[in-house]
Amino acid sequence: MSNKEEQIGNLQLMRNQFGYCIHGSHPLLEVPKLSNHGIVRIYWASGKINPLNDIHVLDRDSIKDKLDSLFDIEGPGKQTTLKCGSCKCGKCAIGQSQHSIREERELHIIKSGMTHDEESQQWIPYQDLDLLKKRLLRNSLEYASAYDEQIMDIVKRGIARKLTKEEMEIHSGPVHNIPHHEVLKPESKSTPLRIVFNSSSSYMGHTLNDYWAKGSNVINDLLAVLIRFRQESIALAGDISKMYNAIRLSPLDQHTHRFVWRNLETHRDSDHYALLTVTFGDRPSGAISTFALHQTAKMYQHIYPDASKMVIRNSYVDDILQSVESVDNARLITQQTEKMLAYGGFRIKHWIISGNEKCGSTLQSQYSGESVEVDLDEFAHEQILGMRWDPKQDLFDFKVKINFSPKYKNVRKGENITKSQIESSVPTSLTPRMVLSQVASVYDPLGLATPYTLAAKVLMRKLCIENNTNDKTIVNSRWDYAMSAESRLEWMDFFKELFDIEQLKFHKCLKPDNAVGDPMLVIFSDGSKLAYGTCAYVRWGTAHGGFESRLVIAKNRIAPTKQMSVPRLELCGAVLAARIRQKLVEEMDYKFSRVTHSRFDDCWAQIQRESYGFGTFVAKGSRNSK
Repeated sequence: MSNKEEQIGNLQLMRNQFGYCIHGSHPLLEVPKLSNHGIVRIYWASGKINPLNDIHVLDRDSIKDKLDSLFDIEGPGKQTTLKCGSCKCGKCAIGQSQHSIREERELHIIKSGMTHDEESQQWIPYQDLDLLKKRLLRNSLEYASAYDEQIMDIVKRGIARKLTKEEMEIHSGPVHNIPHHEVLKPESKSTPLRIVFNSSSSYMGHTLNDYWAKGSNVINDLLAVLIRFRQESIALAGDISKMYNAIRLSPLDQHTHRFVWRNLETHRDSDHYALLTVTFGDRPSGAISTFALHQTAKMYQHIYPDASKMVIRNSYVDDILQSVESVDNARLITQQTEKMLAYGGFRIKHWIISGNEKCGSTLQSQYSGESVEVDLDEFAHEQILGMRWDPKQDLFDFKVKINFSPKYKNVRKGENITKSQIESSVPTSLTPRMVLSQVASVYDPLGLATPYTLAAKVLMRKLCIENNTNDKTIVNSRWDYAMSAESRLEWMDFFKELFDIEQLKFHKCLKPDNAVGDPMLVIFSDGSKLAYGTCAYVRWGTAHGGFESRLVIAKNRIAPTKQMSVPRLELCGAVLAARIRQKLVEEMDYKFSRVTHSRFDDCWAQIQRESYGFGTFVAKGSRNSK
């Protein structure tokens, strides 16, 4: 116990077995009001007792640092250091690693810390290079020449540089050679053939990606970005050109990204190159690129607050999406965004603004010296985070692609089949693997085509039940067994009906032109023996005194194979509805005047009662759906 020796005002001099200490408040001890949980802050002051004005107060931050250091040293050494993963305190590195970022020559330079020391890989993939050359020429000379042009374009744009023999001999740090290959992307207008570097390739047990920390998940939630993209009437979408190439590697990391090439020639030694920028194949590349993009926006948010907020909140990898109230606001924010991102070395390829007029980037590019103009006629349909968007009519729609032809480089060799060709083009020996590949091509993150995707899930589960076997020798190959004739007919009928979704069109904007006031959020949920699900609408009052509702999102889950009662499945739907409600309220900028849930009586009765009166399943479900 401490004993009070003397008191002046609110300041007390206390004494205990450890000595003297001061307790209370005084104008010289300006300690802010703190609210800490699980943290004990200790402040102390030293000085002469008389006179009181001579008391010397030590700096609080230095005291805390010393105490932290002391406690770390005196620790038992068995407790692992806690890592937050996405800490903003300035001490924890992103992704539990030693990533550092600094601005230099309008580019970001990233140094990625390794999880452990890398051993130099002196192996040079000459044999892989010869095999690559033979494969390219076997395809066609034009194909091989296009590959060579892409390699030279990488060097020309400053993405890679040729190494000299002297530099290679002098370098004493870690070395790693990376193989490369092509990826075909026919839908890309700029680069249908792209060069990628395989940092996951292994040699003698060493893989470059094993030495990198992945980094924390700093990428924005795709669903949240899409929902905010639908809030206002004017939508704009920007594409960052070669985003990863705007981030420079440190000189040490460049030598761990070497590769060889000799321009399709066989009678000379290969040239050695080193990548200068972050490459797509690196394990931490996604976290690094997003972190650099957000850091650029944060550094200039005092100049461009709206553009900074848009990039930080509404970007997904190299796509920037936003919705505003007018075309003028859209043009202004695009100009500000281009100027802001140019400081970090990022360049916008083009902008697309919804509407009927010509639109594009109005900022003159500091790289090409030419302004980028985009006509909406050239973008009749644009892929927005996987969604098919018609910017002229500002609608979401779907395009069915059924194709059973074999793949080469992940690209189908044959043409897509039409609805009339289903019966003649569907293989006689139809396997679960084939139909799964076709169903997976329907990408619908917002659940707008839920009636069709749910039917596919039900049919897929039926196939799994038919192919269920306890024979472990064939469990891995059952996906390649031909299904029964009855199942094949069911899938053919499904593929025919699937083409009906091409007639579906949904408003991109959730807000009608004549909407007044704040919207109401209405959520429905239901359950059956086959599945359970939920859907959410925004309901607006209109200027004419009526109402208009638009679908925001729909989600469903197939019921488990173990039989459950319908009230329990309805409760599962209510839990899903509660999660959707929380997601929409947190992520959307709308201020909802009211949130309404529509549930069945049995489900409502379960939720209204106290959870202790039920079993574990119902108790947790009722509690989570409130």
